[in-house]
Amino acid sequence: VGSATREEMAKTILALFAEPFKIDGRTIEVGASIGAAARNGDIAPLELLRRADMALYRAKANGRGQAIEYDPELDRERQRVA
Repeated sequence: VGSATREEMAKTILALFAEPFKIDGRTIEVGASIGAAARNGDIAPLELLRRADMALYRAKANGRGQAIEYDPELDRERQRVA
């Protein structure tokens, strides 16, 4: 992808799903949401996946076509609600 930022990559991916497309004469509309987490330091793979899942949960809650990057505030909010 070269020097594209994560934000640019997310916008490009979401744009692919923004317009309906046709398959066998049928119009198909899909939605997409993106949750991302960057690997900073020595993070276990399952923790990285959990962080991306937290971000995806927030992206879905914000509505179709959202891309959210993990922020520790997501965990703090979850602890306040629990």
